[in-house]
Amino acid sequence: MVGGSGRRVKLERMAVATRLLQIVFLAAVAYAAVWALRSTEVHAGEGLRSLAEYRVEALPEELPPEWGALLASRLAGAPEVSLLDPRARGAARELIGSVPWIDPDSVHVELDHPHGLRVSFEPRRPRLRLFRQGVAIALLDPEGTVLPAGVPRHYLELMAGVHLDGDGVLPPPGRRVADALVQEALATLDEFYALRERTGLDLWSMARQSDFPASARAVAPPLSFLLGDGTVLEWGRSRAWRDPLLPALDVEQKTLRLEAVLAAHPGLQGVGRVVLDGPLLRVYGLRGEPLPAPESTP
Repeated sequence: MVGGSGRRVKLERMAVATRLLQIVFLAAVAYAAVWALRSTEVHAGEGLRSLAEYRVEALPEELPPEWGALLASRLAGAPEVSLLDPRARGAARELIGSVPWIDPDSVHVELDHPHGLRVSFEPRRPRLRLFRQGVAIALLDPEGTVLPAGVPRHYLELMAGVHLDGDGVLPPPGRRVADALVQEALATLDEFYALRERTGLDLWSMARQSDFPASARAVAPPLSFLLGDGTVLEWGRSRAWRDPLLPALDVEQKTLRLEAVLAAHPGLQGVGRVVLDGPLLRVYGLRGEPLPAPESTP
């Protein structure tokens, strides 16, 4: 118990009790971590607590070591704070929110006197891979923020990716990619996964449609969905696209067109490219030759 002013007491400096979300990328599972500090003598009422010394009592099994190291690195340089200082919670919020794999908008800090500060936060969720010349170079969250390296490979095997244009420099982890191609790919992801589940096709990645100029970087391009064997489905823009002069074709209409092609060519055998977003459905063979389009397609 803390006495009156000037009274010296021995406090167990349990500085920060933190509840995190386990880094399970398809379903977040809660776990608890407690940062415990050394016992020391302090003046009653001062309550200085160092955020740099901690003990984690529980960690998620799948937490990438690189991510844990980033959190530890931030905490290693953390300052001491007084529980009575109204800025203490803001300092803890800023500290945790600066870790690039943590969503800063999710950070919540509350006073847990006399133990310290209780902080809750959520990790950013991996959502989209970035490829350049066929090589995976980065991983983004749903808002397009670059995530640190270290996510286990088995989490990435079924995750969609988008092929970047050129050789531009990406921002560092924790910063958002503003590229129009990337943002359109993020907006199209739900359609990509829904089509893969509905058709059973080996949809693997997305790319700018070949007939849309890469020089128009500020304009969201229509996208192609790529299968693992190289088959191209020209899908177009997402349902979120808003342009009265270039309206996007209805998602269900494009899906019905693809199902008609699958009925005529099971598994898309012998098909190299399908144009789903044009005025008319068009189908091409492996050498680029036109194939008859199914009759009675929407």
